Amino acid sequence: MNRHKPPEIDTSMPSWAERSSTSSASATTRESESCITSESEAEEEDDHADVEEIIPKVEEVDDLSLQDTRTSIETEETENKLHNPSTQSQETKKRRGRPRKNPIISPVTQQKIAKGRSKTGCITCRRRKKKCDEARPSLPRGVPFLIDGIETEIDRRFLDHYVFDLSKVLTLHDHGSNPFKDLLLPIAVHHKGLMHSLMALSGTHIISRHPEPATNERQLHHLDAAVTTLHADIAAAGRGGKEHGLRVDDPTMAMTLLQCLMSICSGSTNGEYRMHMDGARLLLPNHVSSSPEFQQFVMEFYQYHDVSNALTSLDRRPLKFDADDRSTPKFVINPAKRPGTDAFVGVTDGLFKFINQITALRDNIRDRKVKGVKPVVDYQMLSQAVAIDAGIRHWETAAEPQSLRWIVAQLYRQCTWVYLFRSTQASKPSQKIQQAVDDGLAYLRAMPPDEPPQSIMLQPVFILGCAAFEQRQRDDLEVAFDNLQAYSNFGNIKPARRIVKKVWDMMDAGDERSWDWERQQQQGQDSYHQQSDSQPMHSPYNTSGAPTHTPYSQNSTPYAQNGPNANHYGTPGTGYNQSQEQGYFPHQKSGYDGSGEGLATPMGNMGLGVEAVAPVRQAKKKNRHAYHNLEQPAGSSQAFNRVPQGGVNPSQYLNQDQTRRGPGQPYAGQPITSAMNQFPATSSGPFTPGGGQTNFGGVNSELPTPTGPGVSAQGKVDPEQIPSIPRSRDEPAKYYLDHVYPTMEQHLPPPGAIPFVAYDQGNSSPKYARLTLNNIPSSSEALKSTALPLGLVLQPLAPLQAGETPIPVLDFGEIGPPRCRRCRAYINPFMTFRSGGNKFVCNMCTFANEVGSEYFAPTDPSGVRVDRSQRPELTVGTVEFMVPKEYWAKEPVGLRWLFLIDVGQEAINRGFLEAFCEGVLGALYGGGEEGHGEDTQNGGSPGSERKIPLGSKVGFVTFDKDIHFYNCNASLERAQMLVMPDIDDPFVPLGSDGLFVDPYESKPLITSLLSQLPLLFSQIKNPEPALLPTLNAALAALLPTGGKIVCSLSALPTWGPGRLFMRDDNKLHGIESEKKLFQTEHAGWKKTASKMVESGIGVNFFIAAAGGAYMDIATIGHVSAMSGGEMFFYPNFHGPRDTLKVSLEIQHAVARETGYQALMKVRCSNGLQVSSYHGNFLQHTFGADLELGSIDADKAVGVMFSYDGKLDAKLDAHFQCALLYTSANGERRVRCTNTVASVSEGALEGMKFIDQDAVVNMIAKEAATRMTEKTLKDIRSALTEKAVDILAGYRKSFSGSHPPGQLVLPENLKEFSMYILALLKSRAFKAGTEPSDRRTHTMRLLKSASTLDLSLLLYPRIIALHSLEPESGFPDPDTGHLVVPNTIRASFSKIEEGGAYLVDDGQVCLLWLHAQVSPNLLEDLFGEGKTSLSALDPYLSSLPILETHLNAQVRNLIAYWSSIRGSKALTIQLARQGLDGSEYEFARMLVEDRNGEAQSYVDWLVHVHRCIQLELAGQRKREDDGGGDSGMGGGVGGAAGVVDSITGLARPYW
Repeated sequence: MNRHKPPEIDTSMPSWAERSSTSSASATTRESESCITSESEAEEEDDHADVEEIIPKVEEVDDLSLQDTRTSIETEETENKLHNPSTQSQETKKRRGRPRKNPIISPVTQQKIAKGRSKTGCITCRRRKKKCDEARPSLPRGVPFLIDGIETEIDRRFLDHYVFDLSKVLTLHDHGSNPFKDLLLPIAVHHKGLMHSLMALSGTHIISRHPEPATNERQLHHLDAAVTTLHADIAAAGRGGKEHGLRVDDPTMAMTLLQCLMSICSGSTNGEYRMHMDGARLLLPNHVSSSPEFQQFVMEFYQYHDVSNALTSLDRRPLKFDADDRSTPKFVINPAKRPGTDAFVGVTDGLFKFINQITALRDNIRDRKVKGVKPVVDYQMLSQAVAIDAGIRHWETAAEPQSLRWIVAQLYRQCTWVYLFRSTQASKPSQKIQQAVDDGLAYLRAMPPDEPPQSIMLQPVFILGCAAFEQRQRDDLEVAFDNLQAYSNFGNIKPARRIVKKVWDMMDAGDERSWDWERQQQQGQDSYHQQSDSQPMHSPYNTSGAPTHTPYSQNSTPYAQNGPNANHYGTPGTGYNQSQEQGYFPHQKSGYDGSGEGLATPMGNMGLGVEAVAPVRQAKKKNRHAYHNLEQPAGSSQAFNRVPQGGVNPSQYLNQDQTRRGPGQPYAGQPITSAMNQFPATSSGPFTPGGGQTNFGGVNSELPTPTGPGVSAQGKVDPEQIPSIPRSRDEPAKYYLDHVYPTMEQHLPPPGAIPFVAYDQGNSSPKYARLTLNNIPSSSEALKSTALPLGLVLQPLAPLQAGETPIPVLDFGEIGPPRCRRCRAYINPFMTFRSGGNKFVCNMCTFANEVGSEYFAPTDPSGVRVDRSQRPELTVGTVEFMVPKEYWAKEPVGLRWLFLIDVGQEAINRGFLEAFCEGVLGALYGGGEEGHGEDTQNGGSPGSERKIPLGSKVGFVTFDKDIHFYNCNASLERAQMLVMPDIDDPFVPLGSDGLFVDPYESKPLITSLLSQLPLLFSQIKNPEPALLPTLNAALAALLPTGGKIVCSLSALPTWGPGRLFMRDDNKLHGIESEKKLFQTEHAGWKKTASKMVESGIGVNFFIAAAGGAYMDIATIGHVSAMSGGEMFFYPNFHGPRDTLKVSLEIQHAVARETGYQALMKVRCSNGLQVSSYHGNFLQHTFGADLELGSIDADKAVGVMFSYDGKLDAKLDAHFQCALLYTSANGERRVRCTNTVASVSEGALEGMKFIDQDAVVNMIAKEAATRMTEKTLKDIRSALTEKAVDILAGYRKSFSGSHPPGQLVLPENLKEFSMYILALLKSRAFKAGTEPSDRRTHTMRLLKSASTLDLSLLLYPRIIALHSLEPESGFPDPDTGHLVVPNTIRASFSKIEEGGAYLVDDGQVCLLWLHAQVSPNLLEDLFGEGKTSLSALDPYLSSLPILETHLNAQVRNLIAYWSSIRGSKALTIQLARQGLDGSEYEFARMLVEDRNGEAQSYVDWLVHVHRCIQLELAGQRKREDDGGGDSGMGGGVGGAAGVVDSITGLARPYW
């Protein structure tokens, strides 16, 4: 016997799965010593064959009484005498003295085996480790049973009843096909426990009709055997250890769900049903099924009952689920393959999603009722209810019309609406609810009483019953209850009927409490809850008087206690019934586990400091980054700019000296896991900005006095020493000129506004995906203490920089790329292979998938595929897969470009038509006049001169009051015009061959057409364009293929269907109604936008508003926003000045990478779920895929995540974005972007890896989304509160050692305050009067902005041209990189008299000139004779090419800035002091200064610090005290009920 110390109990097995203690009597009735080993365990044992220690099984034994001990000794001795006659003659020696209280049990002496017998016994007994007496061989006792569990005549009766009667009343299936027979019975034949479960269920149903003593006894026998087996199977499944976790097979899962059915069948109301449902909830994430059909059936069964149970329960809420939702990431429901194959209604077709939403809404209303909040249903809840109502109305079933399934689906749909109405309206009769119940009863009467649909009628009958105010309706419902009882005779029908009748009595009495039927049901079970809280709950099926073990419990106590605070899903401290605030502006308790050593800059009596990150601990948890082991060969220096060859130790390059790491070094010294350091790194030391110290003028926090470089002699703040955004950009930009960013070796990406070359080591480049936290807390509580968002900014088609490897495109043929069978994640570098390469383990859901024969490759001894280095999908984080036809919505073709050109009066008079035609010519054949005059002989041949991919085609349509189509077929001598005067019902008069042509085959016709259009329409000049009919005609033209529309517009479309009118009114600004100006209310435009998306069409608008005229951007831009397009808006268009900008932006829009017919899906690891998306797209229902008519390289989408469990700190968190789209050259592809983040127990570690740009981007996107729902003052208040929450939490939880008078900022959020202030000053949210067109345009820009675009928009870059160094603007002779001067702060205090400044915010570029600027500077910059500001051309858009040093410098810098910009072209606009109106725009860009009603940067920091001090003192107010608007929502109290009201939408959408 092994006498080592007993092993520790494996804590990886949930407590509810441990075996409860059993008495010795019950222990002897079963083979407790037998080893139960599943197939999965056997496989794991093969994988761990090198483990020598055998861990014995630990059994808990109840205390034995003295009498029990004596009896067992006597029994053992008697048996020994019977088997050994020679011992009968021996007399036991008489013991002396008082007998022992606990006698010592002496081992029985075994006689020597007689001669002729082997010393070791027979083989069978040796295997069983039993005593062997070969002198008495046993004889067969009889014929074995054919099927285990079917042993008596009653058992056969049970089986027949199950097959022929019971199974047909359990599901919606007809009599011939039934999953309870087709799926469960074949498994039960080979699994004794499952057969016992089936027989127990069948016996329960028989007893409910014809109770007999023999039947009762046999049913209890099967029930006891079933529960015993279930307990043993769960215990065996939990012995996989911490590394493998619980692995539940099909029989165990089936037995658990059959326990639920037995509770339903028996009508028990003691809580067994919910106990088993909670057990199923815990087991489902660990269910490893061998049959997709069985897994589908199990999930459908569970979720149907899970949602239905919530209709009558207050203390248990269902899982939020959807066919594409990540709310249940560990298991996925797939839609039924064909109509009629699902076993229930509502799950796979998405209807129950609305019931879940209504239940959550109902909970909020109930909570407000209890608290006495008025009104009970506020406008936010009504908004949610209206959205649910619209979803119910648009819901359709796939069943054949007028079939029984179709009738059932319509009944469920009707009842869902009734449930919504009863939840949001007062409990009193109304015509509307009366009609709705009548309609539901009509569907109910249409179903025969003896057909399978009766099996799922209890839920709709119950809902209709709780809404039946009329007696005639109740009579019909009584008949329905009778039919249900006669059909299934389930025990849960009578309790449901009692509740309905109780609700009827309350309705008749006018009792408002009839609204809350859940409360009435709970009151009837309070006594049970009190009993379950005071004593363990035992099984009601115990016949011997001893406590029967419950399979999910420990010591006979159920794992899920009943009550409103019960934890229902196994993770301590978390639960689905626990609210999770998803938004950025909710009222969150501050508390932040940060990290850092202090660097403080005192600010008089208050300090302003920047806190650095604490030194990294060297000790690492074992296997912390389990999926970072990327066995990738060494990189090549040719592709990655000085990356060394293999064999180089990265530690001597990056992070080589941890002691050098100090404040301000976010790009060096980051912790590296054991798997990270196998990749090549740069060949120089780590990036240390400022020479190893953050030169922000701060002093060390250890200094006791509030003085230092940041404080003047008078104790005032020195603005020079506060955090600087220009410095935070310039130093990393210089570093990454000579270094690459290795995506796995460093976890903190470069700032979003700087260019860099990324080396993809398996983790996608930050250009494609940026996480707000690159180290994620393991629990939602830890994240909430930080007040930081957990989000992902995705830019799937982001452009590459020179020196970066192109995205590999992989083709797996008709079988498609390998995917996880459970969560459908695509193969990626973080998936591991085992079993010699026969299985791959999904990094998202940890499911082990079989590897197809076509993808198989053996693994080496370390478990790495031998062909890994030849597989880009296993080594690169971002890849593209060619997909087979099953992913096609339409036949992929080259991208069709359709140009819609406004030829109205305003377009001609302002020169916009000419500018647009010039831009189209430049986009197709090259910019400038040289491009237009190319040899036409070269145009038709594809080659390097093509501006659009081979296979793409173009078409042209012009419009004013009429629509004109152009046939540009190459066989014609000149283009033909076809006029469509009927704009009420337009159609396409041309075939696809005439309208869409190859631009290079038809180059002469297209060039001639676009050149003559301005002259052709110069005599017509219709002032009112008909835009919506033109868009509908374009939609009809692109309907068969999808494509891209590029439309110009220069006047408000006031003609024809969809005509618009002036909506903007200054009286509406600043009040509640202003938000209506930011969204469209026109049904025709909404319908067209939806059709564009469904047809795979994106729309780009180029809108010129001459003189700042109103264009209703909210309505027109709705089409481009919904379809994934873009709005290019010129609010004060001047032809001579803006022609170049329009032309360049059209060229960029056509030339950039563009896809169409796009769908996007984001997946994440177990423990996380997608909570919301933010951007410009169409999403029909929450959780569904994002639909985009088109997507391009400049578009970004924000994704928010929440917790649905607890993350394992030993593993990493993984995220995968899959973008399915058709490329411009006509290939259907999926672009997969894979991102990984480490996980830590608390927020301490995560503070070191905050991506400031991603945090600001997510906050801005969410705030922009709220503009159509909240007032601007509310949003400003919420932004202010969010900033204070984040900084106060950090100060409270981590930086308590600093003096209270100091404002301590996290190292990686130093500039966060400035970005939030800039966001408050942006056109979207700023206080004061602003045209609604400008606000709406900026709102949509924020929603789709990348980190680069947003960073520049919030804080522009400014260069002083008058003080340029001689080498600036020219390539460095040693490195070849352009020498870029440092930028300056956006404050007028930095503007020097007589200076010249270049200012770029990513949208416009201003050249600001001081009134006293040097004439010599003007002459060097603009040419001879330009010596004064008045001599300059006010409509100048580009610098002339001169041979002066300054002119070359500035032109080079402008060209450099153009290469690191987003979608907007960089052309200069003069802003001469005292002469040009654009000077006001320059003043607005100085975001650090006080302008309008907004504070300066220094004042803002003082304000934030005061709020933090109040928070630390517990005196911070959030109610609106009626104070004035300070530009941040009214100061400390300005966040009023704003944050609270926004919090109201935090769950589940915001």
